[in-house]
Amino acid sequence: MATLTSRRWEASISSPGHDRRLGPVKWRDLIARLKKLGWRGPVPSRHDYMVLGARKVHIPNDREIDAGLLRVILNEAGISRDEWLDTD
Repeated sequence: MATLTSRRWEASISSPGHDRRLGPVKWRDLIARLKKLGWRGPVPSRHDYMVLGARKVHIPNDREIDAGLLRVILNEAGISRDEWLDTD
């Protein structure tokens, strides 16, 4: 049984994209990367947002966006983790 667990662990660390994790991102970097992906904005309002066609994503005014909130924003925007990480 230990070997099976070891093999699963080895497979998981050798799988493509394993080390590509979402981390905290600065507000300025979030805006710049969304713009690279075609989003317009930020549109100033009570809650700033960015626009792509009919889609609207609210952007927090925090200096740094943690990984959990970034995941929520990307999900609302319809942006995959790989697409986001490839926009460096």
